[in-house]
Amino acid sequence: MFCKHANKKLKNFRYFAAAAFVLCTNVIGKQALEARFITKDDFDDGVGYVYQINDSIYGSFGCVLMNSHLETSLCIFISFFQDVADAPQHFGTVLGASLQPGDVAQSLIRCRQLCVGDWLLWRDAGAYTMPLDAEHAVPPVYYFAGVDKW
Repeated sequence: MFCKHANKKLKNFRYFAAAAFVLCTNVIGKQALEARFITKDDFDDGVGYVYQINDSIYGSFGCVLMNSHLETSLCIFISFFQDVADAPQHFGTVLGASLQPGDVAQSLIRCRQLCVGDWLLWRDAGAYTMPLDAEHAVPPVYYFAGVDKW
């Protein structure tokens, strides 16, 4: 039914629709626990962190339920301070705002200890992060282009 190049073209279309947006979320909660509970590896000792963000699978992360790519894209934290580059790295997990069992934005991360109020960036979020139903509020969209793009 489709030509042999259709699959490649559809994948490219998905990339362009995804690459158009970056999603920003805010850390609204944090809890410390043993790292082995996060990594599910008894040899990982030390402390790990469970972070809660201000979005969930009922909002921008609904695409995770549809087996989308956002789950596999790593979040990047925004640092406003220079000295965090040398900070110790910890295992963590990022949960959605609802705290329900399946509301997981990122199952495993390794980064410096985040604080409540820190911002996380999710690259290539795109059109797949908009809620599809009228029941959930659509997050505000801010358009930005750097000087180099003009």
